[in-house]
Amino acid sequence: MFTALVSLIMAMLSIFFDLGHPFRALLRFGLSPNFSSMMGWMIFLYSAYFLLLLIEMYFVFMKGRQVNSSPAKILRIVGVIGIFLAVYAIMTEGALFAVIKAKPFWNTPLFPLMFVLEALLSGGALITVLTFFFDPDRGSAEHKDLVKFLGRIVLGLLCLYVLFFLSEVLVAMYGKIPSHIESYKFIFSGQYAPFFWIGQVFIVVVIPLLIFTFKGKSALAVTIASSLIVLGFVFVKLNLVVPAGIVPEFAGLRTAYTDSHLTFTYFPSLMEWLLELWILSIGMFLFLSGRKLLRLFKAS
Repeated sequence: MFTALVSLIMAMLSIFFDLGHPFRALLRFGLSPNFSSMMGWMIFLYSAYFLLLLIEMYFVFMKGRQVNSSPAKILRIVGVIGIFLAVYAIMTEGALFAVIKAKPFWNTPLFPLMFVLEALLSGGALITVLTFFFDPDRGSAEHKDLVKFLGRIVLGLLCLYVLFFLSEVLVAMYGKIPSHIESYKFIFSGQYAPFFWIGQVFIVVVIPLLIFTFKGKSALAVTIASSLIVLGFVFVKLNLVVPAGIVPEFAGLRTAYTDSHLTFTYFPSLMEWLLELWILSIGMFLFLSGRKLLRLFKAS
């Protein structure tokens, strides 16, 4: 729960800085919500999930945490609600892309499911890494078994992710929709080809699969594979969001209007990389501070 809370704070910071005036959006949604808007539902669901995580954390650290105590029963109920909220929030985020008919690369019913699967895969890999380094029983046989068990879950999710991704690509290639094909050409052989072949294929899929297959009985090897998946998902998200933007909505749009701020290419600037590193450092600070102040683990 605490890892989810910290991750959500980091994600919100990224969006807040991108929007520039995020509270205007929150105020507008609060005063005149549009329930037919995917973005409106995303704001509502993620805000509700954030509040629910705070409530869960409150009950977790109440003194009455026995199995049959009232706070524990409430926590179980709130936890079940939190699972549904998290899944629907992530699916709504995927639907935000999928409903855009002008972007064939996104306009697919698989997108909401892909977002959920990617969240499970990257989140599961992150929990595996954190368990290896911060579990209170680190080094014990039980700790190693737990890491290897989490690794098997991550392996299953990784295989499912490969199946979903191949299904999406093969259907797009068979359909031969020009704008759809152009986006994939940009990924496979264009500016983002290194991000795809090195980042998404080798770092996220091939190397972890080899490690899980041949070194799956080693907790350290499982942790290395999971770390690669977490790091590689930076490239997965870039390859998910950017390619659709390089294809103009209609022929001639590239030359119809020219301006330095209107381009069909994009690469993260140094400022954007530094901002994300800063947000990452805040997340690490919050996690390590919570580990000590909230006594999430035994004192080390």
